[in-house]
Amino acid sequence: MITEITERKYAEKLLSRERQRLSFIIDGTHLGTWEWDIQTGRLVINEWWAAMIGETLEELSPVTVDTWKSHLHPEDLKISLDLIDKH
Repeated sequence: MITEITERKYAEKLLSRERQRLSFIIDGTHLGTWEWDIQTGRLVINEWWAAMIGETLEELSPVTVDTWKSHLHPEDLKISLDLIDKH
């Protein structure tokens, strides 16, 4: 059986370039990023996000949603949690 993979390889190459481009943008602009898996509570942050709140990744480890909650202004936390509940 022979499978043509040219299109897949091209798509993988484009995706790799896009990931690299996004990485350059985040690093070059010192953008703080976080990703929250609501089902598991797992939170992934980058070094810039940690720096924005005066911490390092190591100081914040292990990172959970409680890490995020503990660094929010109480009014922002309430608004955020209300919006999450509505969603």
